[in-house]
Amino acid sequence: MALVGNLPALDDLGAALNQLIAQGKDVSTILTHALVAGYDKHNGRVNTDLAAILSVFTTSNRQFGRFQLLGCADDAPAAGNCSKVLVGALVSDSTGAVVDLFSDAVSFNKAATTTNKWNLVGNGKKLAVAIHPLGFAARNAEGAADATLSPNPGIGLQVEIQAQTPDPLPTNPPLQLLSSATVQMPGGFSIPFGYCNRTLLCVSTTTGATNLIPTGGVGDLAIQRAAVGWLGSVDSVRSARYLVNYTIGSAAETRTAYLRADVLGDLAAARFAAVDGLSTSVPLRAVDLQSGAYTVNWAGWAAANPDLRLIEIKRVFTPAAGGAPAVLDTVVPLPPKTSVALGGVYTPVGSVKSELWLQAVDSVGRRLHTRYTAKP
Repeated sequence: MALVGNLPALDDLGAALNQLIAQGKDVSTILTHALVAGYDKHNGRVNTDLAAILSVFTTSNRQFGRFQLLGCADDAPAAGNCSKVLVGALVSDSTGAVVDLFSDAVSFNKAATTTNKWNLVGNGKKLAVAIHPLGFAARNAEGAADATLSPNPGIGLQVEIQAQTPDPLPTNPPLQLLSSATVQMPGGFSIPFGYCNRTLLCVSTTTGATNLIPTGGVGDLAIQRAAVGWLGSVDSVRSARYLVNYTIGSAAETRTAYLRADVLGDLAAARFAAVDGLSTSVPLRAVDLQSGAYTVNWAGWAAANPDLRLIEIKRVFTPAAGGAPAVLDTVVPLPPKTSVALGGVYTPVGSVKSELWLQAVDSVGRRLHTRYTAKP
């Protein structure tokens, strides 16, 4: 990539953004600043959203750490070059504690004189789409494989179609981007997806459905080989090409998503994230997950799988009488931390099934999900 030689100048962008934040300007003033004025869009985020984010950083006294290169934002880089680069940075408060993660796309303009050579521009996308290889393992409250599920582990694809974008003000609910989509697989078959009041669209059994009830688990996103007979070998190899069709606003769009790694036919159980300390004498109980005081520790799994990283922790409480589950997300701490308290009390109304879900990712993007079903 020709831009690699210019990457040291990326530090100037972080310094300039921190200076803008420290000046304490309001949203309207930030919006007209040269660092923001040329911003297009990034997965639903537009320049007004970026200005609002920087304004929140101003009022809460936050600063960017050094930007890190994450990859190329171009769908098809031309001549080995990359016009837009994906970057990320830690965001810390005045005590130095990391409180947020920021990611976006930047471009380089060597002729720039009124702003930095590197500048935030966004990836130009109205929403994000991605296809990942997937594995799913179900465990009981004692930590053993759930014998009621077969195959276990299972394999398939994880389809991510962004359905919401965060409101710039964290206290406001997210904004809906679209209501449905279809995914055409390399083998020619198509799968419908619909809005389910979650961050991503959910797999649908009804074409055109726009108001689905989510499960809260992997079934919302997964095309599993055991359940969908259309999923074949041509759909499971690296570089398999998927077409995602949807309408956003009043405009119909078709996006291309490529599978970045093969779907593995056999996944070892030890690769799936595991909670330390569970046994027949110390099972995971529903009251533990509902209490808001339970601490999840995965140090043993992390030590045995240094190439994997935990990226999601959530509790799912599904009413026995039916209806939408309550899903409580917990922010995963950054490595090397390997434990976190599940804050937030859940008080059930009636009988519920209580589950703990962990999602890990390997170095090539495979998603590995673990479900623990707690004892009532």
